[in-house]
Amino acid sequence: MYVNIEHYNSNEGSSGEITEKDLSEILDILNSEKYMQREAASQELDDSILQEIRSELENQADELFSQGNISALGKLIYPQNCHSLAKKMQEKRGWTSVFGYVFYKEDLAKTQIVLYSHSITRDEYGTLVELTIRFPPDSCHFIEHESGQRGIDLRAWR
Repeated sequence: MYVNIEHYNSNEGSSGEITEKDLSEILDILNSEKYMQREAASQELDDSILQEIRSELENQADELFSQGNISALGKLIYPQNCHSLAKKMQEKRGWTSVFGYVFYKEDLAKTQIVLYSHSITRDEYGTLVELTIRFPPDSCHFIEHESGQRGIDLRAWR
C-alpha cells in the first residue's frame, strides 16, 4: 500500500498545480489498483494519421523553438508528446483525450514509483488507445485523473 505521494517533476510546458485533494484521489486510485486497460495504436493508424500529426507537430515545434517558447530538448520531443498527440487526435478524429498517469509495472515491486503525467485517447468505440511508444501498455499501467493534463510527474512510496 502506498502511503505518501508528492510532486516529483514539472515538465516543460507544465501548468497549474496539483492540489492535496488531487494527491489524495490519485493515492486512492493507485492503492485500489484501478488501472485502465489500453491498446497500443495500430500500425495502420501509426502509418496514416499519426505520421501526419507528428509532421504537423514537428512544424509547430520548429515555430515554437524559433520564437523562444520551447528549448532544444522540447523541440526534439514535442512531436512525440502524448498531450499534443491526444489533442490532435481529438481535432482530427473526434477522439476524447483521457488524462492521467503512467508508471512501469516492474516498479510495483519497489518501495517507490514515479507516476508520469500522461494523455491517451478514447476512440469512437470507447477503446483507450496509447499513441506514444514511450509507455507501451504491456509494460506500463495507466490510471485516469484529470490532473494528469498539467504535465507534473508525481512520486509515491510505501
